[in-house]
Amino acid sequence: MRFRFFRSKEEFEKGAFYMLLSAATLSFFTLFAKFGTDNISYFLLVFLRFGIPLVLLIPYLLWSASIKELFLKSNFKMQLLRCGCILIYQYSIFYYLMYSTLLDATVMQNTAPLFMPILERVFFKHRFEKKVILSIAISFIGVLCILQPNTSIFAKLSIAGFLAPLGQAGSQVLYGHQAKYENQKSNLFYLFFLCSVVSAIVFVFSKEFFGEVNSLEHYSSLLWVNIICLGVASILNQSFRGEAYKHGKASALAPFLYGSIILSAILDWAIFHHLPNWLSLIGAILVIAGGWIQVYKRR
Repeated sequence: MRFRFFRSKEEFEKGAFYMLLSAATLSFFTLFAKFGTDNISYFLLVFLRFGIPLVLLIPYLLWSASIKELFLKSNFKMQLLRCGCILIYQYSIFYYLMYSTLLDATVMQNTAPLFMPILERVFFKHRFEKKVILSIAISFIGVLCILQPNTSIFAKLSIAGFLAPLGQAGSQVLYGHQAKYENQKSNLFYLFFLCSVVSAIVFVFSKEFFGEVNSLEHYSSLLWVNIICLGVASILNQSFRGEAYKHGKASALAPFLYGSIILSAILDWAIFHHLPNWLSLIGAILVIAGGWIQVYKRR
């Protein structure tokens, strides 16, 4: 069987394999982020989420590539746009994790494929099939089941729940294009470098504008191990996803990220002893169903 967005069945299988690896590392990234939100100040955690991977990546990048190669300026505006999308995604999902379960946060992240066909149309003028509205509607109902807004859909947590997948969708659509046409090492460097700079500025002024305490003196060694694991999971997630996008279109491969929902449900139960209520369970099923409708229609 051949697929519209893949050169062959083998290409499809490679893309799906790397996307499943990305799904696994996404689950562990969310797990380490959940641990971090319980013990680290909000703005500092977002900065460390980018700063630690940058420190870990620099020796490898300098060993395997030249400085000139890392600072390639082709499509620099796209790098800035992706940085903006990533920051919206990270600030939103970390806020959501502060008040929600690991499973619900993972499901919310995995609604990103619903927005991808729309953003591919906006960014790259790709054809947008109106039939995809059906899958978006089904998954949107699933999102409402997970958010379960009791007073207002415009509450802070609900807004963060919607902004997280929207920002992630924008970043992945742009990353899917970059993975095919730009240097992968340069993409990784710009991602962590630009986001580190912006989140560092926000962190420096967070005490003045938000009154947040940002002391590091009480952080244990175990907490720093968690931060390093967060950085490693982030690097692996981006690397596997970039490799997957070399073999196919972002919106066609993205539904394979739904594997992270199953793994996160297991981790949520095993570590936090959280069992999803029936509304969250129905919501997760609807989100997955909506995404796979898109895959089915693309064959």
